[in-house]
Amino acid sequence: MRRGITQQGLNLMVEEVIYISAEDAPDDSGAWDERNTISTLEQQHVQLPGVQCLSVVEGNLLRVERRHGKTHTRFYVRPGYLDPEPVRHTHLPRWQMAVAAVALGLSAGLLWLDGFGVVHGAMPLWGLVALLGLTGAGAAWWAYRDYGRSLSFVSRNGQVPLFRVMEGLPDGACCKQFLEVLRRAMDASHSGLPREPDRFLVEELKEHRRLVGAGGLDTETYNAAKACILRRHGRETTGAHQPN
Repeated sequence: MRRGITQQGLNLMVEEVIYISAEDAPDDSGAWDERNTISTLEQQHVQLPGVQCLSVVEGNLLRVERRHGKTHTRFYVRPGYLDPEPVRHTHLPRWQMAVAAVALGLSAGLLWLDGFGVVHGAMPLWGLVALLGLTGAGAAWWAYRDYGRSLSFVSRNGQVPLFRVMEGLPDGACCKQFLEVLRRAMDASHSGLPREPDRFLVEELKEHRRLVGAGGLDTETYNAAKACILRRHGRETTGAHQPN
């Protein structure tokens, strides 16, 4: 007979989490605000929602703060519920790169033709070359500004993004140091969570619900995470009852 929580008991726990309201979800952010900060990473990029400040605080917690105009959000994430392998993204501003290539290519082509006297005197050449050059330079600068590589940290079983880190910002050393501190916090936090897969899934579902109340997730994202966790819950419980 399998030890630990029974199938019926687990189903009741899952149903309780599903129907708990956002207002009733526990949120200890007030007490967590008083904890000392271990490491902080502040970033600003077009791929981020305004200015983002990530802080690992005592007790293996991650504070996420975002400032965009007059909007200021702050919530805490328990790093043990993060997937240990973040999703890597490369953001290529393709249309800006295409505009820059076409404009600069046309500008260079006109200058080359002018050198052979093909288009000399046929049009206000230098004005057109200058316009194309400025257009190409502007598009190239825009492409450089929007380019970036990021790490998207998603929940372990819910597989929904909770925050993103832009690699190399504000500089490579600071970013690398923060990620190392975050990795240690993830390992330490995960070691204190339930070992049984079914219990872990229930607790992770509770964490997603808490994040809804704290402003870290919207309802649509929570529902996607819940569906993913419940599918995983079904696989875990089905596999647990199969004969060895």
